[in-house]
Amino acid sequence: MLHRLVLVLFAFLLAVPVSAQSDDIEQMLRQRDTEIKAILGTGTPTAAQRDELREVVNGVIDFEAMAQQALGSFWTELSAAQRTDFAETFGGVIRAQSLADLDLYRARVSYGDVEVNGATATAHTTARSGDVDAAVVYALARKDGAWYVTDIEIDEVSTVEGYATSFQRVMKRKGVEEGYEMLMASLRKRLARAG
Repeated sequence: MLHRLVLVLFAFLLAVPVSAQSDDIEQMLRQRDTEIKAILGTGTPTAAQRDELREVVNGVIDFEAMAQQALGSFWTELSAAQRTDFAETFGGVIRAQSLADLDLYRARVSYGDVEVNGATATAHTTARSGDVDAAVVYALARKDGAWYVTDIEIDEVSTVEGYATSFQRVMKRKGVEEGYEMLMASLRKRLARAG
């Protein structure tokens, strides 16, 4: 009897957080959108506003998780220092590119289902710009007690998969060490051009 009671209580405790976590994720995305629109306004943002906007846009992204997914199985073949360097440089490139099209952030966003599966989640949104809708799906993971975005898919095009295809091709063709050096040189050039 006690065993059954424990199982029922455990199932109840699991059910409540999933709903609460779905609400937390939607609230986080809504707050991010509100902050972005408040900074962006309707005119051309100043340099200071662009810096602030870049922080809000990228503040919920786990660049290490994105870098790990982009390298796939090659990630484990890198040293800890290489992983850190790669994630920081890759994150810098994404941060630099994040404000390439400010109109994306002016779109009206509607929120759909949020599916939580343990420490991962998927949040479905639709961004409407004029009379054009774009499906935007966020992959998220829980880390250090908070939810972070690990991939963004716009109209079924994944940010991570786009990088993964080219990064992993280089690593396969050149081998881990030479491939890593080539990727880092390319990412550093992109970062310098953006900066």
